[in-house]
Amino acid sequence: MKFTLKKDYENPYDDEAIAAYRNGNKVGYVANSVSTVCRGTHSAGRIYDRFDKEIECVVRFVSSEYGFLIAEIENIENGTERD
Repeated sequence: MKFTLKKDYENPYDDEAIAAYRNGNKVGYVANSVSTVCRGTHSAGRIYDRFDKEIECVVRFVSSEYGFLIAEIENIENGTERD
C-alpha cells in the first residue's frame, strides 16, 4: 500500500505536522510525540526537514489492534528511512 506524505503548514497544533494521504484523501498524520511514535521509527519532527513538500511511502506493517501503521520512505537523502 502506498501513501503520500505532505507537510501540513496550516496545522494549528504542530509546526512539523506531516499528513498522510491515500488516493487523494487525508487519512491521518505521522506520529510526532513520545507517546505515539513506535520504538525504532522516526517521528514527523525527525523527517520534516528531509524532504520538500511531499514524498511517497510504502506501508510495511499495520496494527489493527492499536490503530497505527509503519511505512518506509525510500530515496530520502542518503538511503532509506523507516517512519
